[in-house]
Amino acid sequence: MKSFPFDSEVTYDEYGMPAYDRGANSQELRAYYHLLYTDGVFPNPSTGLQVAEYGQEMSVCVRPGSLVIQGALGIEENERVLVFEASGSTYDRIDAVVARLNTNYEYRKIDFYVVKGMESDNPVAPGLTREGGIYELRLANVFIAKNTTMISAERITDTRLHTEDCGIVTCNPDKVDTTSLFIQYQGALDQFVEKADRLFYEWFDSVKDQLDEDAAGNLLGMINRRPTSTGIRDIQVVDALPEDAAGHPDTLYAVVDAGTIVETQDLPVQRRRAIFRGKNLGSAVTAAQWEEIAAGTFHDVFTGDYWEADGIRWVVADFDYFLGYGSGDGTTRHHVVILPDRILGRGKMNEIETNETGYHGCGMRSSGLDAAREQIINMFGQERLLVYKSYMTNNATGGMLWADAVVEIPSAGMVLGTGTTRAIENGQLALFSLDRQSAVADRKGYWLSGIQGSTSFDQMRPEGYVSSLPANVSAGIRPVFAIAGD
Repeated sequence: MKSFPFDSEVTYDEYGMPAYDRGANSQELRAYYHLLYTDGVFPNPSTGLQVAEYGQEMSVCVRPGSLVIQGALGIEENERVLVFEASGSTYDRIDAVVARLNTNYEYRKIDFYVVKGMESDNPVAPGLTREGGIYELRLANVFIAKNTTMISAERITDTRLHTEDCGIVTCNPDKVDTTSLFIQYQGALDQFVEKADRLFYEWFDSVKDQLDEDAAGNLLGMINRRPTSTGIRDIQVVDALPEDAAGHPDTLYAVVDAGTIVETQDLPVQRRRAIFRGKNLGSAVTAAQWEEIAAGTFHDVFTGDYWEADGIRWVVADFDYFLGYGSGDGTTRHHVVILPDRILGRGKMNEIETNETGYHGCGMRSSGLDAAREQIINMFGQERLLVYKSYMTNNATGGMLWADAVVEIPSAGMVLGTGTTRAIENGQLALFSLDRQSAVADRKGYWLSGIQGSTSFDQMRPEGYVSSLPANVSAGIRPVFAIAGD
């Protein structure tokens, strides 16, 4: 067993060099401190090791602060300036500012470095090195736009609080290993789940012969994805709708018709929006479907269903999302909210690096959505698009105004359920609540309507989080809109 500290007995070799019988080397000391402290920066001061705008070409500064990396302590008493390589002429990139522990003999230190990312039309931050005697903590990601010579504050994403990248130093003894207790609870839970699964599949085996393979799979998928918030406690596969079906709101009756599962009793919209199905509804909205939308009954339409034409799936994202919201009397027409399953092109929010007119007056809204708007009109018709009142930013400092909205850039609230509570688009769409993968579309980043600082807008990253992007940089366009009946 290794143990320390203890006083050493000192002896000397034939050359007079001391030898300590209870000595501890640096690796052992780092291992000891790693047991006591987690990796990360110290929280005080709050600006400790913050990466900030510096004001000179292609430079940032790292403010004074302290950190711990794998038991090694680093203290920076001065403001450090880091210089980045020149931007590319064709593509953007994302660089990382890291604190690097290097225990290899020729280094033996902690220092700051810029890790250059790959240039791309959809750039991602470089990974961290944590092998070969090197261990890195990411302090910030820095967006380097093509043909740029300065790094503004809006282009710096602080990652100090992200645990996997960096984190805050805490005391390890505060963390208790509850693995053995978890195993006991997990064993009991597994027994319960095994019994519940067995009972369910015994029931499903009793009815699946009524269905063809596709229909059985669709029903099973609906059941497996059904959240408890639907209020539905049972799903019955029947040949015909029971006369008293309306009297059993907690039961969903599924009727088999030519191998297709259809929902035969009306469901309140709150329950309908909480069931993901993903069915192809055809290449265009039928007259019967328009009537159902106008009446607010939405018969045989569920979240995740879609109309498909010219290689694009127009996906049902929610029902009556705007109903009752907006200025005046609010939105009164029943409607279905729709997004394409992929971006419909790329564009800039503004031609210059500013958001001084907010989302309401940005170039994307005035003309950048024209091509997407034309596709949508060709698919659904101008008269079918819902016009609703939206509360939009109209300057860089958060000023808001009411404006008519039709085909728009979605908000962070719609996609992830986060963002400003002042906008009416502050609730997560049912589609993204039930199917998180839908938010990353075809793994292409796309614009969101929120503003950041004085020069940037929100962007939904392909990795699944929201970041800021300068307004004059090109990103994906994935519009949101709603269709309404007569």
